[in-house]
Amino acid sequence: MSKNLSRVLVWFFPLLFIQIFVLDPYLLGLKYVPFIYILLFIYIPNNYPKWLVLIIGFFTGFLIDFSNYYGGIHAICGLIICFLRPNILKIIFGDVLNTNDIKIEKESFFNKLKYLSLVVLIHHLFIYLFIVFDLKKSMLILESFFINSLISIVICSFIIILTNKK
Repeated sequence: MSKNLSRVLVWFFPLLFIQIFVLDPYLLGLKYVPFIYILLFIYIPNNYPKWLVLIIGFFTGFLIDFSNYYGGIHAICGLIICFLRPNILKIIFGDVLNTNDIKIEKESFFNKLKYLSLVVLIHHLFIYLFIVFDLKKSMLILESFFINSLISIVICSFIIILTNKK
């Protein structure tokens, strides 16, 4: 578990640093900014206890919220993704009986892309529902959801390709 923990920490600090200090929407002045910290939720080892995964999800979201003044939205969405993570794994890798046997880093790029896309879509749907929180502005929710999801999927896929050990 210490090897897995060190691997998580290797991803944790650089991704959070980049998300907080480089991809700050206020600093960049952009409407759409990718949320690359989602990769942390994807690469958490499957053998971690559920309570630890939920704590990692909350703590990661809390750090994003605290640094960028989001008011708890990322903490809630991090918890939602970490809570739904076993079900998402079963949807994408349905043929595996035990989700602890899945090693994301050893999966094909196509499976990683399906998993990443589903996690990003769920995460961003909740993010924009909570940010806008007004169904009268449903076009704004859909526009922000689709554009930012696409940007996040492309950037995260590029990071996965760059860090692939094969």
